[in-house]
Amino acid sequence: MDQFGAMTVFRRVVEAGSYSGAARALRISVASASKQVAWLEQRLGARLLHRTTRRLALTEAGREYYARCGRILDEVADAEARVAEREAAVRGNLRVTAPFSFGLLHMSAPVTAFARSYPDVRVELVLSDRLVDLVEEGFDVAVRMTARPADTSLVSVKLARARRVVCAAPGYLKRAGRPRKPADLAQHRCLINPATVSPTTWLLRGPEGPLAVEVHAALAVNSSISLRDAALAELGLVLMPEFVVAEELRDGRLEAVLTAYEPEPLHVYALHPHGRFVPRRVRLFVDALREQFSGAGWRAR
Repeated sequence: MDQFGAMTVFRRVVEAGSYSGAARALRISVASASKQVAWLEQRLGARLLHRTTRRLALTEAGREYYARCGRILDEVADAEARVAEREAAVRGNLRVTAPFSFGLLHMSAPVTAFARSYPDVRVELVLSDRLVDLVEEGFDVAVRMTARPADTSLVSVKLARARRVVCAAPGYLKRAGRPRKPADLAQHRCLINPATVSPTTWLLRGPEGPLAVEVHAALAVNSSISLRDAALAELGLVLMPEFVVAEELRDGRLEAVLTAYEPEPLHVYALHPHGRFVPRRVRLFVDALREQFSGAGWRAR
């Protein structure tokens, strides 16, 4: 039995002068109202109400409890109203974490826009490729790129689908040859991110179905931007989120290869801790991220 709920019922019974009046006001049954007051009396070990066929009357213990009960319920209501007012004003701290390269390229716009719209919110953006513990480290939102979220204890909101591409600089392809089929990757220098799951296994999907291809790691760097620069320096082939190399692909400084074999895509998720009350600033920030990644170049499916 909910103690605050039972206290509320008791107060309404006293104010209405009857169980039926309290039940109508609270939209519960008369039996439920009577049961909750009886539970309070059993919990307190004292009778609170005298019941007659015509009316209800407070006992001495009931009068004292009613007075204190009223003050407690009023304090709770006031506290809730103050919190609701604070949330409605959208203020407080908002700690956000995102992968380093992704954050440099795509988090400035939504964070800046949110900070401009809600000046009473102090936004802290931490860029890190480390998998932070949101609850333990006090973060409100994490933006992550993954095939699927591994932590089911968090609320996950899919923001976008990020295509990936295998690419290299024209100079490297001229020197080492262009791979024509996935098996050719074994003969090439490949640039990998050691922070990813199975970095030397590239997952591709072609006409014959999904393939897992083992590659030789000529260079390992835990930064997509550094890997892009290494590819531009003609050091090898790289499996890269398309958004990191879109400009380089457009102007020809990098060229996509094995275009008939699409790499397994990543998905961009916003994650936040479970809870009965999610702060309004968190909900609004996730909505802002949805808006940011709903435009051209991103696919949420």
